[in-house]
Amino acid sequence: MPIAVLMLKAPRPGLVKTRLAKDLGPEAACLAYRWMVEKQLQAIPSSWEIEVHFTPAEAAAEMQEWLQPLAKGLPLSFVPQSEGDLGQRLHHAATLAKMPAVFLGGDCPQIDDSLLQAVEAALHQDLAVLSLSTDGGYCLLGLPEYREGVFQKIAWSTEKTGRQQLDRLRESGHSVQTLAPLSDVDTLADWEAVPDRPRFSE
Repeated sequence: MPIAVLMLKAPRPGLVKTRLAKDLGPEAACLAYRWMVEKQLQAIPSSWEIEVHFTPAEAAAEMQEWLQPLAKGLPLSFVPQSEGDLGQRLHHAATLAKMPAVFLGGDCPQIDDSLLQAVEAALHQDLAVLSLSTDGGYCLLGLPEYREGVFQKIAWSTEKTGRQQLDRLRESGHSVQTLAPLSDVDTLADWEAVPDRPRFSE
């Protein structure tokens, strides 16, 4: 079975969803982030293992108190993220995680159980899986095994990120299944497009 690797930040106003916070306010943006992460966690199939790779490094107790009660009674592993850019942090997480692994953030409410089951099926066929996002990044990455160079030479947090990640996967020898683009939540317009979002006061 795959392991879900959740790349998360501690839910602190001013630390998470800063672009959304410009319009929604830092407290409401933080509540939105918490809701999205909890929705993501609950969508992970119960047969999967889950590792939470968190930042900042001193937030272990905070993350455990938040997420462990939501884990359907299953144990979560909590691992501090490394220093460096996202590529370096993903590399660190990938070297620690068992394979196959599915790397997820916490800001794409469209990722549900049925999509994750399809990702698992592709991984069993030795396919890497990449779900691009509509803003040019990506929302999900499934790796049947980790190969060096997968997270190198990528311009993170740009409209080129997803395409460059796809290129690195292919260059490393992975056969890749790409999924239909999904929308992650960075701005107020993104948040307002989430159909089942809760309403937080601004």
